[in-house]
Amino acid sequence: MPDPTPRTMRHTLNDVVVVLPGIMGSALEDRDGHEVWGTSMGTLVKGVLTRGKAAKRLQLPDGIGDAPAPDGVVATSLLRDIHVIPGIWSVSIGYERLLGWFRDTFDVVEAGRAGETRPPNLVPFPYDWRLSNRASAVALQRTVEPILERFRAQPGHADAKLVFVAHSMGGLVTRYYVDVLGGHELTRKVITLGTPHRGALNALVSLVNGVSKGFGPFKLDLTALARSMPGLFQLLPEYACIESPNGLRKTTEIVVPEIDSGMVADAMRFHEELRTGATQHGTKYDVHPILARTQPTDTTARLSNGEVTAVRTIEGRDELGDGTVPRLSASPYGVQPTSATLRYVMDKHGGLPANAPVLVELEGALTASDIVARAADYEIGVRCDDVLLAGESLDVAIEVESDLVVDVVLDRDDGAVAAKELALDHGDGTYAARIDGLAPGRYALRVGVRGSGDTVTTPIVVAEITED
Repeated sequence: MPDPTPRTMRHTLNDVVVVLPGIMGSALEDRDGHEVWGTSMGTLVKGVLTRGKAAKRLQLPDGIGDAPAPDGVVATSLLRDIHVIPGIWSVSIGYERLLGWFRDTFDVVEAGRAGETRPPNLVPFPYDWRLSNRASAVALQRTVEPILERFRAQPGHADAKLVFVAHSMGGLVTRYYVDVLGGHELTRKVITLGTPHRGALNALVSLVNGVSKGFGPFKLDLTALARSMPGLFQLLPEYACIESPNGLRKTTEIVVPEIDSGMVADAMRFHEELRTGATQHGTKYDVHPILARTQPTDTTARLSNGEVTAVRTIEGRDELGDGTVPRLSASPYGVQPTSATLRYVMDKHGGLPANAPVLVELEGALTASDIVARAADYEIGVRCDDVLLAGESLDVAIEVESDLVVDVVLDRDDGAVAAKELALDHGDGTYAARIDGLAPGRYALRVGVRGSGDTVTTPIVVAEITED
């Protein structure tokens, strides 16, 4: 897709921009320098689904709390393309387009890239997403403050500050540094893309129901890994989300089966720290939350027989969201859900870092220009599995007004079109399409109304489980 704002000159960047990925968006290496999580594994298509051996190496010990990784694992880089551990979170499209857009749009020196001759002002910040977001925020502080000090030492940059662009869980790491660890004194802007500021139901489903994929001898079970990750617990909904005879209850107000109540309680304390910090410091820097609101999104839950059943509605309302983060959760603490500060685009959670209107919003926020993203002609909602096994069919359910021509295109990661289908109109505002015979690999499903120019992108992995 072409750059939405082509130009011959790059903007000057007078601050230090820090880019944080979401959960699973950082490559990890062990103490010997061997990659234990990253795109060279084929993002689960090659290696990680070999009975889960590689992913299970990432499991953390009981009681780790806010400590650093005891196994010597370190985060090395942002993942450039599609990545996922099935069942723990949704598939993300990666960060290559976002970083490339910064290089093309602004005069930047990227930290860690070869040929660095000036102090960097673009800092991709990978972090160990298994750990507590508190630990990641401490690591963020130790990384960015010396870089800012070096940048400020240049002529004309004495007043430079930090600008954060954070996708998904990266926004929680950022807000903890800014609002709790004192980063507000050095921060000019916090821009979040689909951050679950108040949590997301996906985390509750993964932790209670467990994480498994496959069948028979090829069944992959990563439940122990998921339940060892403080970061995943901190993605639990902070809001009252569990149905009970007395109305909705929070995770700390009832007994949630299968998961550690101490880790749940600590996760809610984490959110209370964010809330308190935002109240104290949230007006000392600019907040720019960018979110999607048109996708069917699970918001509440029913507990029965020790398992969670996800429900789209909350107290009879369909909140929608980005397919992972409900709309009610995408507002940071200190920002009202009705605030004009919130900026909306049409896409899914994993596609936001490569969404063209998001990049337009970013340019506006970073240059204080009057650019406004073009509104979508239609609101399209898309539901489908984002992780399949080879041989499974990809069933796509679409919500948009009837009597339209809806195209469903599945692109491979090499740019080829794997399949193109015309969605079947059921006549009630819902459409359906099915694509069969997909080979293992990484794909992007794009759904749009013909002629509108607007699409919703769902990153998809088709995996093949093999013997070790």
